[in-house]
Amino acid sequence: MLNKYSGESITFQNVAEDENGTGITTAVANLSITDYTGSTVFSGAGTHTVTGTYQHVESTTGWGTGPVDYKWTVTHSSGTNLSVRENEILIVGGSANPSSYIKLAELYTYYPIIEDYTDDSSEFHIEEAYKQINRYLDNLGYKTPIAVGPDGLYDQSLRDMNAYLALYRIVQSNEVSRVEGSEDPWYLEFRKMAMDVLKDITDGKITFRREIAPSDTGISVPVRTVGSSTGALHNNWDRSYGDRFSGSDYPRTWLVEVLGTGTSGMLNEVLFKYSNDNGVNWGTISNGGTTGTCGYDWHDLGWNVNIRFSLGSTVGSTSVLATGDKWSFETKPIKGQKGGRGLITEYY
Repeated sequence: MLNKYSGESITFQNVAEDENGTGITTAVANLSITDYTGSTVFSGAGTHTVTGTYQHVESTTGWGTGPVDYKWTVTHSSGTNLSVRENEILIVGGSANPSSYIKLAELYTYYPIIEDYTDDSSEFHIEEAYKQINRYLDNLGYKTPIAVGPDGLYDQSLRDMNAYLALYRIVQSNEVSRVEGSEDPWYLEFRKMAMDVLKDITDGKITFRREIAPSDTGISVPVRTVGSSTGALHNNWDRSYGDRFSGSDYPRTWLVEVLGTGTSGMLNEVLFKYSNDNGVNWGTISNGGTTGTCGYDWHDLGWNVNIRFSLGSTVGSTSVLATGDKWSFETKPIKGQKGGRGLITEYY
């Protein structure tokens, strides 16, 4: 029996073929669906889609939980009964997708031959991995489930951990281990990779964009105040990099300003400077200079404040950044916290 979620739309499908395997396009395919109470929730004809294939899409909203029976009755246009060659249920886009940080179709990007191991229980394993991750995060003090970030996507660390744990569970359920002696099964590597991500979260090397508001981390998202070029500035608030602000003196306004664009205006030539006191003084970066080259790498400005630049919406342009472009962001000292680990719910 296939496990489906209440509220999903389900495609009921039947294939009618003659003895030579040729699809019968003139058949009459009637479908009857009975829910777990014995009530008929649908009775009618399926729609012919492609040669010999008949389908009906039905929403499961209101069906309740429990086993559902369905039956196809297929006759030739002349009224002669035909034997049913194939019955199956297929999921189509529904409103009650399984809860997870990653989807089944995305697992192949982590392990290209995962299709050799997937079956009707794969969605179940993905959701169980998701629940396991949330239990880990609950123990770290995070409020779960973690919501999507400002861009509408889950943090990559969550997606990675869900994928690796799901791969471990899916392969484990289908693989007959031939490991000899005390050696670990090969697929245990998936679980180890998931635990590496969890360790980085535990150690504070990874933070969640959804959890990291300015009042939580002491670092706000950078806002452009001067210029209209396509280049962008990021800090460890909106790129999930680094740790929380470690300064302990007073709230600060930080400025980052582009000094010159070189000959091409590309990031590897653009110079910048920064201030941590709203422009009263301009500080030095970690390499000892008063200015830095934008590049693509992260720049440590001190107190766990990191910045980097990106091309924005333009690639190959000579106006990615312009002299005088400026951004501002705020930091607040975190002297105490209440609530979960690493989450600031109020200052005191």
